[in-house]
Amino acid sequence: MRNQQGLLSGSHEDSERERIRRRRTVLWRRNSFWIHHDGAPAHHADNVVDFLDNTRTHLLPHPPYSPDLAPSDFFLFARLKKNLRGEIFQDIGELQQRVDQEIGLITADEFHHAMTQSWTNRLQKCIDSHGDYFEK
Repeated sequence: MRNQQGLLSGSHEDSERERIRRRRTVLWRRNSFWIHHDGAPAHHADNVVDFLDNTRTHLLPHPPYSPDLAPSDFFLFARLKKNLRGEIFQDIGELQQRVDQEIGLITADEFHHAMTQSWTNRLQKCIDSHGDYFEK
């Protein structure tokens, strides 16, 4: 079933949209969301493209050979790998619990720094390298 915006309703998508609406009321009212997608195939799936079009979400361009720009790659996954390295998990539920725990330890200041200063520095390195790979 589709909602008023023509999107599937009753799904994870609706609950995520509601969570964003409650937490980011000013952005929601202005409809001023910006998303940075890398070249992952999931980001180009029809339902993702339709959702972003229907919500008029702006996409930041991403050079095709610069995966170093995704904050999940340089900040989140690197941190998780470092903090979970060497641990052995009995099942996927235990792993998910530890990942959730580690994510919960990230402070607002750390997240803000990663999304502003660190990301901006990486964007500049990408510009300086003309879109090629670059070292940390």
